[in-house]
Amino acid sequence: MFDTGDAIRIVGPAAFAGAFSRTTVGNARPASGAGWEAYAIDRPRFTGPGRALLWENLRANLLLNSVAPATQSVTVTAQAYTLTFEGTGSVTLSGASTGTLAGTGANNRVSRTFTPTAGSLTLTVTGDVRLAQLEAGAFPTSWITTGGSAVTRASDVATFAPANGQRGTLLGTVTFPFLDAYQAPVLVSANGNIANGFWWRVNSAGTLVAQGAVGGAASQSAGAVASPAGHPLNFALAWDEVSAVLRVAGSAPLNFGGMVPAAGLNRVSVAGHSSFPTFLEMPRLDYYAARLPDAQLQAFAA
Repeated sequence: MFDTGDAIRIVGPAAFAGAFSRTTVGNARPASGAGWEAYAIDRPRFTGPGRALLWENLRANLLLNSVAPATQSVTVTAQAYTLTFEGTGSVTLSGASTGTLAGTGANNRVSRTFTPTAGSLTLTVTGDVRLAQLEAGAFPTSWITTGGSAVTRASDVATFAPANGQRGTLLGTVTFPFLDAYQAPVLVSANGNIANGFWWRVNSAGTLVAQGAVGGAASQSAGAVASPAGHPLNFALAWDEVSAVLRVAGSAPLNFGGMVPAAGLNRVSVAGHSSFPTFLEMPRLDYYAARLPDAQLQAFAA
């Protein structure tokens, strides 16, 4: 496919070199950063001025007519929800929860996360409220267009086949807008099976984990990343037949608990593996069909 040392850019501005799927339409911020632009089914989404590739897990917008919603009631359960909108108006909660979210500007997205009691939640709309969303979850995701019923946005799923599965390097940049329990940017595996593969993740406490498994037997190493939420993090992941190593944003190298990578590695899943509900932005991901020297990994992920 290419010579040792040559790179393929898997993710770059407005481009993805691999297999991508999302079974519903989706929205993302345009290059101007204001408003939203629509992407068709199975089209990767690029967000904001940097045109980073946007990956999100499944979410649903429970508000009807979300372009310009009216006062309405929604049935909720006792879990975290996040309300967002743009405009200068306000939305007041009553019933299963109370409180008011006030807008701050025509193109400013405001949010409020709360945990209601189970029951009926009334959302009273006053003034200019546009592009609104109520979703189950502890942080906001991209706006979902609705009409007369709630709409679910499916997960973004992307994969590519490495040219040399048993030796390789991934150099990339990732931003986690919000931290969740399990955010895993990349998984290297045999046929997408996490029982024979390895990956890295950051949890809600900011702990960095390099994790893997061979024949279902798991091993891992843990470290820490400074300011993991809302900031671009450079990472370097390299492997060969005897070991794997991870560096992220100046972290100490992690060796996956001394794991020897499984045989038959033939797939890289980017963010959207079904085992990991990941939400992130990725402006860059380069793949090399060779394990680069440790000095190069350290320099990139400084």
